[in-house]
Amino acid sequence: MEMKKTPAAMLVLLLLVGCLVEEINCDAFDCYDACTTGCVASYINHPRLMQRCERKCAIQCSPGGLRSRYRALAGATAGRGRR
Repeated sequence: MEMKKTPAAMLVLLLLVGCLVEEINCDAFDCYDACTTGCVASYINHPRLMQRCERKCAIQCSPGGLRSRYRALAGATAGRGRR
């Protein structure tokens, strides 16, 4: 009888833990950090190009930047089907 209780107890435990997991939302810092990491990897020996890339990251990851505009458009068109 003990063998039948163990899988059921594990299932209940996993369901409880699953309910407690929080969703992690990316913010502007994560965007900027990821973008500048790509700049360093691409332009490690070219400081002028690295600065240019970092400026682009600052524009792209700002609150009114390209990423937030894309999220706004994606949210606005969600739920619409093809016409």
